Amino acid sequence: MITQSAFKPPPLLRNRHIQTILPFFAKAENHIPYQKQRLELPDGDFVDVFWCNTQPASEQSSSPDSQPILIVLHGMGGCFQSHYIPGMIKALLNQDYRVAFLHARGCSGEVNRLATTFHAADTSEIDFLVHTIKQQHPTAPMAAVGFSLGGSVLLKWLSETSDKKLLSAAVALSVPFDLAATADTINEGFSRTYQTYLLKRLKTLAFEKLHLHPAPLKQQQIKAIKSLRDYDNLMTAPINGFGDVDNYYNKASCKQFLNDIKTPTLILNSVDDPFVPRYSIPDNNMLSQSVTLELANHGGHVGFVRNFERPGSRFFDWRTPQFLGNYLS
Repeated sequence: MITQSAFKPPPLLRNRHIQTILPFFAKAENHIPYQKQRLELPDGDFVDVFWCNTQPASEQSSSPDSQPILIVLHGMGGCFQSHYIPGMIKALLNQDYRVAFLHARGCSGEVNRLATTFHAADTSEIDFLVHTIKQQHPTAPMAAVGFSLGGSVLLKWLSETSDKKLLSAAVALSVPFDLAATADTINEGFSRTYQTYLLKRLKTLAFEKLHLHPAPLKQQQIKAIKSLRDYDNLMTAPINGFGDVDNYYNKASCKQFLNDIKTPTLILNSVDDPFVPRYSIPDNNMLSQSVTLELANHGGHVGFVRNFERPGSRFFDWRTPQFLGNYLS
């Protein structure tokens, strides 16, 4: 079902680029206390999970299994310090949820062991985390929130596990439904600014791994890459076994999986998202009965800023717990 979002920013905040960029200058400090858990993955790699709880650390082991656990997934090149994370975690903690923030492999500040990287088709990390939590807290209700590419991965995983009923609900925010369309869009006009930012982050992560793993390209060749599509074609696809970028985008794009989801799921996107062209947004017939796609006329990419005075306060920090409360209360 496609519905109209209640988000309506003031006139001065209706520009999609202002919505996308302003949060970077909010300078919101992330002082949320956490406990780090390293998960050893079945493939020999690892991921780091930051656990946040309203209870003191000394009491967290006694948290009742009736207390819901919320998994939070970051976007491409993201981490615990990403500008969209503190507000969401605080909003979830205010609902007395436990939060497990999952760093994708190689994104927690330490180079991962394998040559493989975080990519849109890899649902193994969230799957392993969910099953680990299920073993440790078998009766605790669980839900998940994913931002941007993390939201895309979450949606793909929900379709793959549709018959297992592992989560009570899920929310995906500013989702790139069609990776090829997104790669083309951010290579045009002002959106190239975002491409430059993302490429800088991806190249930094690649350089950190060069001394540990052989790569398809040498450092100078990586530096010369000018577009996200070229990076995915020359680095992401071959490193992760897809061959070329078209094969990777075709297999990883979440748009094709939305009709298989059985978990109650909210997707919140804006039609002016500078990463997500309007033609790539799915139609009603592409959504299962369990999926609600809320579209806002304005909001940019992971923006949804409500006022200039508090650019770190987002609409989705309110809407997400409101939706989840219907299934976790």
